[in-house]
Amino acid sequence: MSPPLDLRKCYVEHLRLIEPQAAQELDHFGLTADQVAPVLERSLAFSGWIAGECIGAAGILPKWAGVAQVWCLLSRQAPPYMLAITRAVRAILATHEARRFECSVVHDFEQGHRWMRLLGFTNETPNGMLHADPHGRTLSMYSKVRP
Repeated sequence: MSPPLDLRKCYVEHLRLIEPQAAQELDHFGLTADQVAPVLERSLAFSGWIAGECIGAAGILPKWAGVAQVWCLLSRQAPPYMLAITRAVRAILATHEARRFECSVVHDFEQGHRWMRLLGFTNETPNGMLHADPHGRTLSMYSKVRP
């Protein structure tokens, strides 16, 4: 049996402990920048811990009334714990006030696409959005809309 997933309020220091998956290395660099700390600490953001190790973090940033941006950074050690992580993220999304959630995934990151589908998100840009981030990567925009 796996040790339980412990959710904590996320701080930039937690993100710095994560050894990101290869597809998220550029995102990790941006999320650990000092200027991100004030935004992160004012938002709904959680870090996930297993046996004292930070294996990931996720958050929800309001865009405007009813719409929020979702982000997630997972470590290379996260895959064995994806069921617990998925359940925790679903529970947080289910209790959040937003009716529409948006999340971007690197276009060629198949595990990211699969996880978005497991969370109930729909790919709104199946052909991707060219040069959609500061690194020039192609991203896919996912959304989850509640009635």
